[in-house]
Amino acid sequence: MKKLKKALAVAMTALMLLSTAACGGGGDQTPQGGGTLKVALGDAPAYLDPAIGGDSYTMSILCNLYFPLFCYDKDGNVINEAVESYEVSDDGLTYTFHLREGNKWSDGKAVTAADYVYGAMRSVGYGPDAGYSRFITDHVVGAWDNYGKDVKDMSGMAYVALDEKTIEAKLNAPCPYFVSKMICGVFYPLRSDFAEEHTSAWANNPAVPTNGPFKLAAINESEKAELVKNDEYIYADKVKLEGVNFFFMADQDAQQLAFETGEIDMATNVSTNVFTTYKGKSELVVAKPYVINYFILLNPNEIKEPEVRQALAYATNRSEFLTALDVNDTAGAYYELTGFVPEGIPGKTGDFYTEGAKQANWLPYDPEKAKTILAKYGYTEANPLKLTYYYSNSATHTTVAQVIQDQWKKVNVEVELKTGDVQTFFKDRGNGNFQACRHANSADYLDPMIYLEMYDSLSQDPVLLSSATYDKMLDDANDPANDAATRMDMLHEAEEYLVKDLAWVIPLYGYANPYLVSTKITSFETDPSGLTLFRYTELTK
Repeated sequence: MKKLKKALAVAMTALMLLSTAACGGGGDQTPQGGGTLKVALGDAPAYLDPAIGGDSYTMSILCNLYFPLFCYDKDGNVINEAVESYEVSDDGLTYTFHLREGNKWSDGKAVTAADYVYGAMRSVGYGPDAGYSRFITDHVVGAWDNYGKDVKDMSGMAYVALDEKTIEAKLNAPCPYFVSKMICGVFYPLRSDFAEEHTSAWANNPAVPTNGPFKLAAINESEKAELVKNDEYIYADKVKLEGVNFFFMADQDAQQLAFETGEIDMATNVSTNVFTTYKGKSELVVAKPYVINYFILLNPNEIKEPEVRQALAYATNRSEFLTALDVNDTAGAYYELTGFVPEGIPGKTGDFYTEGAKQANWLPYDPEKAKTILAKYGYTEANPLKLTYYYSNSATHTTVAQVIQDQWKKVNVEVELKTGDVQTFFKDRGNGNFQACRHANSADYLDPMIYLEMYDSLSQDPVLLSSATYDKMLDDANDPANDAATRMDMLHEAEEYLVKDLAWVIPLYGYANPYLVSTKITSFETDPSGLTLFRYTELTK
């Protein structure tokens, strides 16, 4: 076995993205010690279940409750967390992970390899609602054959505990970014005596043990989640806060007001007007790098003609969205996006987006061409194409929706706007109950496949968008026989087919989130996937 030692220590100081100065601290401020941090999220999670925690609101809490196998540092490098070291076999098919000593549950019991394995197996067994279980089923030998089963009935799944501190994973084919996928919640540890299978009803119970820097003390699904320090956490001596309260506030203006009145210490979901109102102020912090796209998703089961979908893309002027959101002067925090894969993903020689779609600019703004195509299908001023655009309600999403409505009206498309609460919207979108809708996706791992595999048939359940040609392009690109450069060239071709030929997606912009952060806060962590951790945060006087 070729030993690729990954005995990376937890580099806590390197992981701190935002220092005291970056958060507006300094001067004669001194650590207060203790205290409870008050953070506003954009909405409430349904359940604090790592298997189904695919949205940013849920993961913002979960990443502070659990100690994962791996995490990202501020630059997007994968670093070890619960894993102390690991080896990969010469053929790239067998991974052996060695866990750290001192990893405990909040009730004092030792966390074992079997707990991490149970968490993964339970995710596979959960079924369609555990969308990210594909990170396991796509790669681990035998995992797909056990999809939807009870853990006790699973067999042949090659993700096993060799002993209390060792996990072995066998893959169907080499995957150079497999460890990046293991950052995801579907690989979090869970206790089989608490985490029931095929349901998440248990997940909001404060009695459920966790192994991260905090544990759940209480949750009111319509108001807030209260976390308190976990004294059993492996690095508990470095956790200064007594706890973190996450407030659920979907209204962006309400978040900003709550921050300004001192009701919260951090607002994580604010409107883009803060770039103007807080320009030059230390309270405005932009979480960069942040790898995320914002796009329109078109349902080909509703808008069946590819040319019509292409016409909608030609009718879309990206620059107007940035103007409407008032984010042109944000030092690159917002930028027009012409490809599906945003900035921040490594490519063949540099950035995948910069070397590919940014230069190609598929389906550029051309309203006259859009009108001509639509007229070919009988859609004219007298007989407009009628569509509904669906989005979850927020100031930003509303602004985007209104720009879409105005732009498409100019090419004889009549757009009805439809809003819904976040959980209803996510459910409808996942089930295909839309014609056109808003979408955004942050990078759970830093490879183009995190975006391109979203619409691979095998990655969808239910399958809403399906193309045998696109599926084959991805399969061919990821053939282990390809060298890295060839693979990237082929992924660029697949992205072009998705955006230009299938026209299932209309990319609009990429961005980095603006936060409003009290000058009392020092040393919180964020990463390119959008997670924010408070394990080493301090409050100052």
